[in-house]
Amino acid sequence: MSSRLSCALLRFASPFAVLALAAGCSQPRPPTGPSLQPGTRLVYQVESEGGPYPFLVDVEATAPQAVFQYTFDPGGRGLSGRVVLTPNAQATATRLHTDFGGGDLTLEDATTVWASDTVYDALRRRRAVEVDLGSGAETLEYVDTVPYAVQVQGQPAELRAFHGTTAAGHALWVWDNAANPLVLRLEERFTVALQEIW
Repeated sequence: MSSRLSCALLRFASPFAVLALAAGCSQPRPPTGPSLQPGTRLVYQVESEGGPYPFLVDVEATAPQAVFQYTFDPGGRGLSGRVVLTPNAQATATRLHTDFGGGDLTLEDATTVWASDTVYDALRRRRAVEVDLGSGAETLEYVDTVPYAVQVQGQPAELRAFHGTTAAGHALWVWDNAANPLVLRLEERFTVALQEIW
């Protein structure tokens, strides 16, 4: 039985069943920080061998599926496109798509910018989860929950973030926001970090 179904059943279960289920059920906290809506712009900074550059995400929709336009300019190439994350990808995908070459994408078995419910729930419950952050399958282990510094509408702010690492030294920070678990920072063959929300 899924954790979400188990939690939902708590409302209707007998007292004995409640005791049995409650140990494995923890409700997400209300998110800290801004709400995401159509028109929100996310400004990420990418650090790679090709030098630093911004990666801009313009949100078109967050439900029933995430949709966004992206623009970036590594080495003066001026790349852009549109990405759709299907509901299935947002629910269960554990692969993070990080290879953008311009053009449109519909992701069925991977997420990007957003973490999936599977990855978010594992970090929230402090459990390990098998992921692919760009270099193949590996186990992501919860490390801690930390404040993540970001600019919101030009003002300093902090978002509560789940931090996980792998044995290979890769690291992921995910916003503690069940509705929109954004990838706040990824350290892999490169680093990408959210810096501003507009």
